[in-house]
Amino acid sequence: AAEEADAEGPRPELIYEKVEISREAATRVFTFLLEDGQNTIDKETFLRLMRLFFKVRQATVLTDCHSIKGSTIVRRLEPGEVVEVLQGPMVEESVGLMR
Repeated sequence: AAEEADAEGPRPELIYEKVEISREAATRVFTFLLEDGQNTIDKETFLRLMRLFFKVRQATVLTDCHSIKGSTIVRRLEPGEVVEVLQGPMVEESVGLMR
């Protein structure tokens, strides 16, 4: 329930983790991603690696803006759907919820 999540703070899966990677490991990944004969990764390849997706666990709505107050529902999301994160999660200040 929203009240429980709000009272307990952000769920562990919403907390950011620091990932440490050795220079050698980073070099191996970079080399793996390179196209034949290239020495740089193009923007499309890089952005594809940085995409973040969430799987909907509980029915919710997608709104046209971050703020709950004054927002309009764009569509309903059902459990099992997968959505790409373009921005967020961010705290909705008026109610203290992560959105």
